[in-house]
Amino acid sequence: MSTHTHSSRPISSSHSNSTASTPKQRHLAHLATRLAELSVQSDRLASLCKIHARQSTDQRELAIYYGSMLMATTRVFNLDENNESESDEGDSREHDS
Repeated sequence: MSTHTHSSRPISSSHSNSTASTPKQRHLAHLATRLAELSVQSDRLASLCKIHARQSTDQRELAIYYGSMLMATTRVFNLDENNESESDEGDSREHDS
C-alpha cells in the first residue's frame, strides 16, 4: 500500500488553472494597452475637431472678405468701362455737331 496525501484539488486542475490565467492575464494586459491607445487617439481626434472648427470659421470669414473684394473690384471695373463708353459717346456727339 502506498500512502499518498490527496489535496482537495487535483494537481492537474491546479496546473491548468495557472496556465489558463496566464494567457487571460496577457490578454487583459493587451486589452488595457489597446484601450490606453484608443483613449490617446480619441483625445487627439477631439483636438483636431476643435482645430477644424476654428479653421472653418476663419475660412468662412476669409471667403466673405475675398467675395467682398471681388464685388468691389467688379464695380470699379464696371464704372471704368461705363465712364469710357460715356466719354466715347460724348466724343462722337461732339464730332457729329
